[in-house]
Amino acid sequence: TLLRSLRMRRTIHLVAVAFLLSLAGCADGYQKSGGEWCYVIINTGSGRTATPLNADDRTFVVLDDKDYAKDSTSVFYLGERIKNADPDTFRLLDAPRFARDEKSVFLLGHSVIGVDPDTFRVIDGVYGRDASRIYCGTVPMEVENMEGFTVLTYDSCVGIAYGKESFVSRYGDSFADLEVSREQPAVIDSQWAHDGVAYYYGPGKVVGA
Repeated sequence: TLLRSLRMRRTIHLVAVAFLLSLAGCADGYQKSGGEWCYVIINTGSGRTATPLNADDRTFVVLDDKDYAKDSTSVFYLGERIKNADPDTFRLLDAPRFARDEKSVFLLGHSVIGVDPDTFRVIDGVYGRDASRIYCGTVPMEVENMEGFTVLTYDSCVGIAYGKESFVSRYGDSFADLEVSREQPAVIDSQWAHDGVAYYYGPGKVVGA
């Protein structure tokens, strides 16, 4: 069990490192370029890249969390449109990196799977809960004792997983029906938690602990 846990820790750190490397360059944020709104990145070696958003200039606004912006038809995170986000009801939550609209909760621009936004609250870091489930980032967990669930550490190492096969291999067959893909990646963290019955690392239960 200890060896499995150490392998899980190493794996999630590698996922996070890969994610950070994929962001090559330094974001300069939402700016106007050539009279239209763009998302600007300063790339080492290649200079400044301004990607047009095709946003409505009249209604475009950058939110208090500068990674998010919206206009009358779309919501953006780091310059990418958030799939199915409703700009009319979209707002930031009182927790870093989280937001919601009428039907969904979002973390780093990705939707939390199956969540009830009206009862959702953040527990610690990227762990949260609604009336019926505990979530590690965007992933619903199988927790035996919700009321006893406590995050034990906050060695935050947020990562994004894009492959279902590797995700199930790391965290168990309970995630066999979870969609993990480029279209629906899993945003997760590497914290330890327990509920008085079992221990959890990231979204997965540690078997035998």
